[in-house]
Amino acid sequence: MVGQEQGRMKSTSSSNPPDEMDINIIVTYTDISGSVRIRTVKSRDLSASWVWRSASDEDNDQPKRSQMLRQQRRVLRTEELIREDKELDNRMQAIAIERAKELDTTVKGKYSIWRREYENPNSDATLKLMRDQIIMAKAYASIAKAKNENGLYDSLMKHCRENQHAIGEARSDAELQSSALDHAKAMGHILAIAKDQLYDCLILARKLRAMLQSTEVNVNLLRKKSAFLIQLAAKVVPKPLHCLPLQLTTDYYLQGFANNGFPNKDKLEDTSLYHYAIFSDNVLATSVVVNSTVLQAKESEKHVFHIVTDKLNFAAMKMWFLVNPPAGAAIQVENVDDFTWLNSSYCPVLRQLESTRVKEYYFKANQASSLSVGADNLKYRNPKYLSMLNHLRFYLSEVYPKLDKILFLDDDIVVQKDLTPLWIEQTCV
Repeated sequence: MVGQEQGRMKSTSSSNPPDEMDINIIVTYTDISGSVRIRTVKSRDLSASWVWRSASDEDNDQPKRSQMLRQQRRVLRTEELIREDKELDNRMQAIAIERAKELDTTVKGKYSIWRREYENPNSDATLKLMRDQIIMAKAYASIAKAKNENGLYDSLMKHCRENQHAIGEARSDAELQSSALDHAKAMGHILAIAKDQLYDCLILARKLRAMLQSTEVNVNLLRKKSAFLIQLAAKVVPKPLHCLPLQLTTDYYLQGFANNGFPNKDKLEDTSLYHYAIFSDNVLATSVVVNSTVLQAKESEKHVFHIVTDKLNFAAMKMWFLVNPPAGAAIQVENVDDFTWLNSSYCPVLRQLESTRVKEYYFKANQASSLSVGADNLKYRNPKYLSMLNHLRFYLSEVYPKLDKILFLDDDIVVQKDLTPLWIEQTCV
């Protein structure tokens, strides 16, 4: 028979079995020519291979089948989670091993081989034991809290505090308190109890790895914070030093020093003398460089200092050297803003410093000095690098065109030896 068959069953009595009912089966099919045919077949004429099923039987089998499928999916999901958990545990263990290899376990401190306690290589055995006990106690305390073992948790934390207090700032067993050994014994007893009640190798290993990673993160944060604070301390000017330029500027204008000049102006362009260039906005730092150079010089009258500062500190810088002139040496103080030739069209560096992108790099809060950035580039994000004074050294020939030789001195140095041989050797060459 070719085509699609559709059957409908009609029973005269639904209470009788199918083989005892006179059921007419109407069959619709398509013959070879494509015509639709309808035929009626008696149920009694069917062969024994036919199986009778009612709709109620299918409804009863459906919940059982769904329950079996759910159970199979649950088993498969459980196996998958167990497998993923094992893989994750193996990865964490491998990472922990690699980090442990990279961890610097060198104990840094002030040690002296002449101290008696360091004659014994195990002089800090008790100290190490107590520190290890604190680590294990914190791990067990975390597990105890997760399992609602509040009594054991409180006892572990209490012994942790006592051990930490007993250790204090000690670096060896000799520096420990006299009761430290008793605290170590008490901690050992409570750890034995915790081990009997809570010991699970897998859970404990995970907890210790988590503590190690957390400690490593805290150490990195402290390193970044330390680098940030070091840079901050180097940049911040103490209040007395900050008030000094203000006082000098006030005296410069009130006492009429604005019209005063420096002596020995004839030496400023004398090529036979020793010329130095200092570009700085720090009055005291510049004074240290000048005075240390003059102090070490055998012939101070042959040394000439060309100082360039910004508009804000020009009056203070000039006032300082007018009141405190170096012995014998010639001084020149100039304002970088008076260099009219130094503009963005002539100087590519100045054009770059005025760009918005560079200013954001140095001044934007979430980039320039935030603790979230790495400590490696922190010192290079100092806004002082935006000052042209920091780049003026590249234009020495333009600033002093009449001088053949000039030595640039930064404002963070202290001269400890006569610099005259540098000029003599240069002349001989």
